Amino acid sequence: MDPSCKATRVAFVNYKGVLDGGILVALSDGRVQILDPEDGDVMEEEQVHTAQVNRISFNTEKTLLFTASADCNAKMVDAETLEVLKVYETDRPVNAIVPHPSKDHILLGGGQDAMSVTTTSGRVGKFECRFFEAIYKNEIGRVKGHFGPINAIGINPDGRSYASGAEDGYIRLHHFDRGTKDMFHDPFLSILLLLLSPHPTVNIFVARPLSSRLHRNGR
Repeated sequence: MDPSCKATRVAFVNYKGVLDGGILVALSDGRVQILDPEDGDVMEEEQVHTAQVNRISFNTEKTLLFTASADCNAKMVDAETLEVLKVYETDRPVNAIVPHPSKDHILLGGGQDAMSVTTTSGRVGKFECRFFEAIYKNEIGRVKGHFGPINAIGINPDGRSYASGAEDGYIRLHHFDRGTKDMFHDPFLSILLLLLSPHPTVNIFVARPLSSRLHRNGR
């Protein structure tokens, strides 16, 4: 590895039919490598992004890699060959990415650089969580709420809710309509119900120092 380039994310991946047969490393210059766990040799390498890779995640089968980057793009990548399969273009740095466990949706989070947040409103800073259709790359919705860049997104394994954490110090837990999954099989409608609901169910938590617990701050 180039000593002038730092690793930003690392994970074990299956490689050439071997379970956890490679170490995937995302780098600050946008490259992604797969290293041999035995001797550290580079087995695969691709220039996936043009700027730092901020976050990676995988689908359930761990065959697809999803990357979020400071170059304002997120990508779907073959987890073994590192071939870029899909590109999700945005107009802001992307800090977090996670695929929906059962629908063809990708959730992205990010926003304006944290250094400029103090002089930027939530509307201008673009701190929404954005939903993309995974295959056709169309943006299908946005959920507002944070007033700082989103740094982390996690989705419930049952697909009924997701949580987002941001520079504003809040963790927002969003619940999809309880009847949505049972009533509709169209993935677009499940997102549409959340976006159009006049009273979406949202739990907000305040991030406290490690010495104290997370406290519920509202609905």
